[in-house]
Amino acid sequence: MKKVLVAILLICITFSLISCKVSSGKSEIMDDGIVINQTSTSLGGESPDITEVSYSVNLQNKLGKPILIISIQPVISKDLQDRLIDDSIRLEVNKKIESNESEEVSGYLKIDTEGLSKEEIMKFELVIREYKIQTEQFVRTN
Repeated sequence: MKKVLVAILLICITFSLISCKVSSGKSEIMDDGIVINQTSTSLGGESPDITEVSYSVNLQNKLGKPILIISIQPVISKDLQDRLIDDSIRLEVNKKIESNESEEVSGYLKIDTEGLSKEEIMKFELVIREYKIQTEQFVRTN
């Protein structure tokens, strides 16, 4: 009976040490620190054959140290990519955002909508839900 109790006690201690080790590993995972607070998308254009999709993104730095936003690029559907007038939709930003500060970034892309009705244009996924953001972090030495 004593041997069974000692074995159970050792098993409990082993599992508690393993769970402490696992939970301490989770706290070491660091997020990139860029949070998109607010976005907006609007449609317009000077010609019925070209639709301009404008977007605005509010980026906040929650990293705890300055970060440089090099560029931002909206992730768009294949249908929209095929209709882009200018293939380069990557927006060069090159702005430093201090810790706990935010920066508004705006851009646009132009889509060839020649021969399409408003209903056909609205069938495209024109709301931008995802962005590729290229960043550079500032790291100090000890």
